[in-house]
Amino acid sequence: MLKIGERFKLKKWSKKRKIFILIALITIIVPAGFIYSGTKAKNTTGDVSTVKVQRGTIEYTIDGSGTLEPSERYALKTWSGGTVTAVMVTEGTQVKKGDPLMTIQNDELESQARQAYLEWEISQNELDEMTGPRSETDYDVRTAELKVEQYRIALEDAKEERDKLVLKAPFDGTVLENELVLGQRVNSGEMAMEFATTDEIEVVANFSDANVSLLGTGMEATISVTGLTKTYSGTVKEIAFEGSTDSTSTSGSFEVIVSVKNPDKNLRSGMKAYTNVIIHKDEESEEFMYRGASGYTRYAETEDIETEVSGTVAEIFAQPGEKFYKGEPLLRLANDELDREVKEVEN
Repeated sequence: MLKIGERFKLKKWSKKRKIFILIALITIIVPAGFIYSGTKAKNTTGDVSTVKVQRGTIEYTIDGSGTLEPSERYALKTWSGGTVTAVMVTEGTQVKKGDPLMTIQNDELESQARQAYLEWEISQNELDEMTGPRSETDYDVRTAELKVEQYRIALEDAKEERDKLVLKAPFDGTVLENELVLGQRVNSGEMAMEFATTDEIEVVANFSDANVSLLGTGMEATISVTGLTKTYSGTVKEIAFEGSTDSTSTSGSFEVIVSVKNPDKNLRSGMKAYTNVIIHKDEESEEFMYRGASGYTRYAETEDIETEVSGTVAEIFAQPGEKFYKGEPLLRLANDELDREVKEVEN
């Protein structure tokens, strides 16, 4: 209590007390402001835009770079040797599981299948005789017919094996090299001769991807061969992409195959050559555009002729440099065992 005559004195508040009072005031004022603001917004009658909610698909787009690869990749391999007789697909063809892609003919396997079928039919015929009411005459006749057919197939197989003793020219061409000599004993699969089309020569030139877009099959070309003063003419036969050594790159070089017109005896396989391809010709101004690249010469077709059966070299009909037509004999082997098998089946 103040006494009469005393002066009023304010107490001095501490700093901590001042902060406490300030927090209490904020706690009271701020909620009140939100309540007032919410009430005011609720009562506002200004322009309001509305949108109807619709169901849809949420899409996300991700930017980035990378390499597209198939989820599954298979390398199909042949299970046996043979000759490709039909190809049902090309690169890029869409196929379904179980669709045929290629057929391969193997005469040996087909012969084995025919023999197995005949053996089964003979056995089936014997089973029918034991369980069925057929007459003995019918059984004997059918069994004899099946055995005759079986022997006929065996004879064909034996003759085919014997025919392999003679090596023949696979196409019209020239013997480049002979690896065998008379009296030599050889096994199946040994190298006998190197054969090629010496009258048909190609040039393989490596063009960059920047120039190959201007090239096309049928275009004329001029070929300069190292060591020869003569210039040859040719025609673009094929353009094949070689690719890059980097598997992630789509750039690389292209092999342009040029067929040489009228090659002479001086032109051989493996010679260095420079090829100029004529891109465009202006008839009026007689202007030409060229794109050139280095490369090498090769024979259009070559084949290493190998023995298909074992035997002893009995005759050699071909020497290096000699030309032969397709199907002409080049070399003959002797094999007494194969000859004996044929005679046994014939008798």
